Formats: sequence, structure tokens, C-alpha cells
Amino acid sequence: MAMIGNSSGFLWRRDPTGLYHQAMKSLLRSLVALGLTAFTASALVPMVSAQAAIAPVKGIAILVDNQTSFSDSAALTQARSLFSYVKSLKATGVQLDFPISTPSVTSNTLSASTQAPSPKRLASIISLARSQGLNVQVRPLLDESTLAPTYFRGDLAPSNLTLWFSNYFNVLRPYLVTAKSSGVQSFSIGSELTNLYENPYPNATVARNQALWAKLIKSVKKVYSGTLIVAHNFNGLTPVANTKFGFDAYGPVTSLDDSASVSALTSAIQNNWTQGASFSKYYTSIQSPFSADYVEEVGISAVSGMYATPWKTSFTNPTIDRSIQANWFAANCNAFFNLKMAGIYFWMVSFPGYSLTRDMSQDPANWYNTSADTAIKNCFARTR
Repeated sequence: MAMIGNSSGFLWRRDPTGLYHQAMKSLLRSLVALGLTAFTASALVPMVSAQAAIAPVKGIAILVDNQTSFSDSAALTQARSLFSYVKSLKATGVQLDFPISTPSVTSNTLSASTQAPSPKRLASIISLARSQGLNVQVRPLLDESTLAPTYFRGDLAPSNLTLWFSNYFNVLRPYLVTAKSSGVQSFSIGSELTNLYENPYPNATVARNQALWAKLIKSVKKVYSGTLIVAHNFNGLTPVANTKFGFDAYGPVTSLDDSASVSALTSAIQNNWTQGASFSKYYTSIQSPFSADYVEEVGISAVSGMYATPWKTSFTNPTIDRSIQANWFAANCNAFFNLKMAGIYFWMVSFPGYSLTRDMSQDPANWYNTSADTAIKNCFARTR
């Protein structure tokens, strides 16, 4: 059956009378009798490689926060408007990010943010997305407001790692239950938690961290059976076993200025991803095979000089240049397709802030409702 391909494979399985099976056997016997021994069922149905048959996820990240300002019905109305915009970009998926909180960088305490959607509300939003044919990833994201400006989420150094992971699972669990019941395709169980993947501080080792991740993943899989992703920052990419490799594509390109062509940017970005420190001192290589990797965030502000600091979002009286965003998006898209990766998500549209008529032209960090979203639409129009 493997030689017949998806279409005929479906018919073989859905042939309760056996008539299709008998007809195919008869046809093949006849062909052999005619001496056409090289003829196989693959000649009847074009062969399609497993990789080519799996379309990549082309998605938009949506930050689902500030939920106290919405009633349940208003949240669904907002989600409907957002998904309509997402689909106008030819996206095939959405990444639903929401905040979780910790009091400090050394704390072992975690909780869903008061601004996060409840599991029940998230289920309704997921159901709406799925009804519109969108692939869904759920992605809890540690809120950095209690860590900034000294630290970011990658600097976490809990005083008791075992307790931290136990508390982390307790926060994730109700959303994992929702993900399972709602048919969510993927769930990110970690985003930019660099210290917790690497060897961050005294009395912690990579081996110990990996053992704690393994224990967490075992617990997670008892609740949710979909794809698990762990997303890394560009400068710390130790993989976590039994998860798909994701990364946030904010690696700096310091060798090119604003005048760089999309082709030159593509080469620099792709080399950053695949060659790591051998190409750039700022980068660690992503994981091979690249076909299993997810680009969990692509974003940049529309301001001069941002190729060297694509993570920067705060400015004083900036001059807006949408070509910076458009070229960066196009180059990341090129690298993604060149490497035949599993999924890409452009960061981000704010759930509470989105409006179809809102003028975003003077907001450098955003791209929706601006000319830069054309680059995303062009990216999503592509196929392998």
C-alpha cells in the first residue's frame, strides 16, 4: 500500500466490500501477463515524498492578553475579526500566546497571569480558529514585566528547580487539557527559557535540567498527545529530548546595513541558523534535520539599523521605514522555505489591540495594517 500513495491508500482502507482491492489485483495480474513487469501501482497514482506531502504551517502569532477587558462574547467577536485578517494573509495557522507570571528571577512560584484567558475562553477561541480551518498552536509565554529591565525570561534561576518544574506543570495542566479536548495540533511547553536548557548557575547542570524536562514531558504526555515544541533564543540552543525544536529568529545580522538586498539578508540569516558560531559569534546552530524545526517568532521593528538588533522594540522619536520589516520578513521566509522547515510564525498581532481600521503606520514594532504585511502575504502564498 505504501507505493500507492495517499489517494489510493484512502480507498484501500475505505473499501469494505473488497471490490476495489479485487479490481486492482486483477489489473496488476493483467499487466504482468502482458510483460509489463516494471509497471507498479505507483504508475497509477503519482508518488509523493513524505516531506512534500506535509505542508508547512504558515502562521501568525497572536498575543492573547488583557482578557479582563473582554466579556466572553466580546472576546469571540474580536477573535473572529482577527482570524479574518489572518486568513486574508493566506495564513494556515495561528499561535495563541498568553502570559504566565513569576514574581522574580529566582522564584519557584508561577501562575497564569490575571490577564491570560481562562482555559474555557481559550477553548472557545481555539474552536473558532479550528472552524475556520486554521492550525492552532498554544504557547504559554513567561511575562517579563516582573523581571525587566535587569533580566529576561532566559535568565531564570529558580532556587529550587524541582519545585519550579512541579509548579510549572501545575500552571500548564489546565491548558493542556483544553488543548487536548479542542484538537490543538501543537503546544509549546517552553519559550526562551535558556537557563533551564543550559547550565546556568551553581548546582545546576545540563544533565540535571534535561532530567527535569524529561519528567515534565512525561507528565505532559499523560494529558496531551499532540506535538510538543520547545522554543529557544538565538544564543542558547540546547535541544530538549522528545520535543520538536523551535527557535525565535532574533539573531543579529551585523555585517549588513539597511541597503542590503533580500538575497544578501537571506544568505546571512540562513548561515546564522545553520552554521551558528562558525558564521556569527552571536549564534548557535539550529538542529538538524531542519525539516522538523519550527521558527516560532519572526519579528523586527521598522527602524533603521535593526538588522543588528532585531529584538529591539522601544525607541524615542524613530523614523519609520517599513522596508526594513518587509525585507527582513522576506529573507526569513526564504530561509524557512530553503530549509524546508515545519512551521513559521510572524510575531505578532495583539488580541486586545487589533482593529481592522486602526492606523499602525507610526508604530514601529507592529506590522499589521501596514505595507509590511504584504511581505507576509507573499510568503504565505508560496509552496514547497
